[in-house]
Amino acid sequence: MREKSKLLILAFLGIVISLSLFYLGLVSPITQSLKPRLKEIATKPLQPHPSQKAEVKLSLSPQEVTVYSGETVEVRVLVETKEKLIATDIELAFDPEVLIAKEAKPGIFWLEPKELTKVLDNSKGEIFYGIASVEPKSGQGIAASFKFAVKEISPTSLTTTISFKSGTQASVVGEETEVKFSGDGKYVILKPNE
Repeated sequence: MREKSKLLILAFLGIVISLSLFYLGLVSPITQSLKPRLKEIATKPLQPHPSQKAEVKLSLSPQEVTVYSGETVEVRVLVETKEKLIATDIELAFDPEVLIAKEAKPGIFWLEPKELTKVLDNSKGEIFYGIASVEPKSGQGIAASFKFAVKEISPTSLTTTISFKSGTQASVVGEETEVKFSGDGKYVILKPNE
């Protein structure tokens, strides 16, 4: 019985030594050749994935309209995106000598949008309007609408603009977003015939 135990121990040691030599002969050179590459990977700072930014297009509608002084004009912000849009921060600039911002409200793009920010600054001619939805959506539609009263003007006609300010943003689920604008709204205002 002792002989058998000795033979089993020797066989086991032989297998362990053979595997060790096999590992040192084959695996060790492979791991040695990978060490510089593994070190490079381990010390290299993480780079963001070079993916393309999600694109959201915003435009004003109507692009051009003629109204009379004393009337009200409604301006809509249209949105178009293939991505899941969750929020917009709309910043508009207008001439406070010609227009008075009266109202801002969510459009029908989202099912149940929530107002986050609503500032109609008629002294500076600025609007800050943030809306979001818990139900992200892609496609196209009206993100928001704004009503302006046209002040009484002394010349017979003039042209004024409403434009997006640089702080206008859109948020898409899980991606960086690039907002593209299709142009400012141009509004010709005529003095009514007296």
